[in-house]
Amino acid sequence: MCGVPGRLLSAQTPGGHLTNRMDHSVEMQIRAEIYRAFETLGADKQLLGIIGSWGDTLEDAVILDLLKTWNSGQYKASWKTLAKRE
Repeated sequence: MCGVPGRLLSAQTPGGHLTNRMDHSVEMQIRAEIYRAFETLGADKQLLGIIGSWGDTLEDAVILDLLKTWNSGQYKASWKTLAKRE
C-alpha cells in the first residue's frame, strides 16, 4: 500500500480483491471532526463515548453493534437499568 498522505490508497485483500482506504491520519482527523460535530449538536455523552472509542479503544465491529443498539433505543434503556442498580 502506498500513496500521498490524505489520498485514497489501493490495497489488495487476502481474497485478491482491490480495496481503497484513506491514509490512517486522515481517517483519525475525520473521526475527530465527526465527534466535534456531534458534540456541537449536543449529543448524549454515552453516544459521544461510542463515537470517541471508534478507531481508538474498540474494534469497528463492536462500534457498529453499539451504534445499532443505540439507534434501536435499547442502549438508553439498558443504561438507565444499569444506573438504577448502582
